[in-house]
Parts: sequence; C-alpha cells; structure tokens
Amino acid sequence: MKTIEVQGVRFNFEFPFDDLKKELKLGVTLEKKRRPLVIFTPNPEQVVQARDNPSFKTCLNSSDLNLVDGVGIVWYLKIKRGISVQRIGGVDLAWQLLEFLNQEKGKVFLLGSQKEVNELALSRLREKFPSLEIKGVGGNKVGSQGEIDEEIIRTINAFRPDLLLVAFGAPKQEFFSCHYRDVLQAKVLMVVGGAFDYWAGKVPRAPRWMQKLGLEWLFRLIRQPWRIKRQLRLVKFTIGF
Repeated sequence: MKTIEVQGVRFNFEFPFDDLKKELKLGVTLEKKRRPLVIFTPNPEQVVQARDNPSFKTCLNSSDLNLVDGVGIVWYLKIKRGISVQRIGGVDLAWQLLEFLNQEKGKVFLLGSQKEVNELALSRLREKFPSLEIKGVGGNKVGSQGEIDEEIIRTINAFRPDLLLVAFGAPKQEFFSCHYRDVLQAKVLMVVGGAFDYWAGKVPRAPRWMQKLGLEWLFRLIRQPWRIKRQLRLVKFTIGF
C-alpha cells in the first residue's frame, strides 16, 4: 500500500482489499490492537476543512486508511503530481464489505443519519442481506467534537459488530471516530457520509456513466442546490493547487 499527502492530508492508495476482508474475518484488530481499524474517505471539501481546522487535520491523519474518494483528489494527483490513482467510492466500498460479511454471517451496526432514514436503511439491508445480523440507531445528538450519549457506545460494544458504519457527516463522523476509537468494540469502523440515504431510497445515486466520469458531485448539486455553499470549498481546494 502506498501513501501520499495532499495539502497536508495523508491518502492511501493501491491498498489490498483482501487484507481488509481479513481484518473483518479474523478480527485481527481486536486481538492485536484492541481497537477498530478506522477508514476515512476525505474529499476536496474535507481537505479544505482540514486546512482551516488543525484538529480536524490531525484526526484525519490518525486513521488507518484514508481512501481516495473524491474525484477532485484524483485530478489533483494527476495534474499536480503526475500520479494516476483509482478513485475508491466510500459508498461502493461499504457495499462490498456488506456483501462480504453477508457471506460470512457477520454483524453490522449503522450509526447516524435521521431516525427514519436509519430504520428504513436497516429494513432494506436486512432484505438484501438476510445472513447479516444488523442493528442500528439514528437521530443521534452529536457534539461538535463527535460526542454522543455513552449509552449508545455501550449498545455498540454489547453487540460487538464486525463493521461499524458511521453517518454523521463531516467533520463530526471523523471526530466521533477519533474520540471513541480506543473504547469501541468493533473490528472495522468506517465513515460513510450520506450512504444511509442511498440505501434507504431517500436519495438516488447518480447514473453509472456520471459516476465513471467523476460527476456524481454534479448530480447531487443539481438535485440538492443547497449544496452550492459546500461546493464553494472546491474553489478553495483548486486555489490550493
């Protein structure tokens, strides 16, 4: 696995998916590290946030894996560094992990999003993956540094999921992961942003051709114009070239 830094944020690429499956299957993280393997998926917007917020940058760089999710990062590395990397969509990777754990009769916990969205996502995933043992809780009150009710942490630890998926949105989901990683009893913790909205059927994903061209952000912007304020961070990222 290779690493590279983009405006102060570390990224990993060419990572072996089989190693990640081994973490889930054998529980290497629980046996050796006593904490989850943490996966973040920083995009250009979050790189800009990290540039303006040192504590967020520190948190991002403390993960075990920072995957190249945003197409802007791919373009940056190609234009600025002459390096070609493959984009790994966080939603797509999470889905692959669900497929794998369904085969292994694993356990998954969905944390975050609105209560209704969380429950609907749970219902649909149970239908899609009948061999998964899956639980979750949404509608959570989350502090600016990712703090949540300690009872939720106890609920997660009592369940001991193979995969904990966190959907608070950035930067709260990353701060949550950094704040609680040493006490959570899960093998892999992955932040997934708006994935639960997709799985619940509340928000459609971009057509496959737009995903392949790296235009999923444009599809979301057209359907959710309020995102324009967030997209302005892309201008700051581009200036950072």
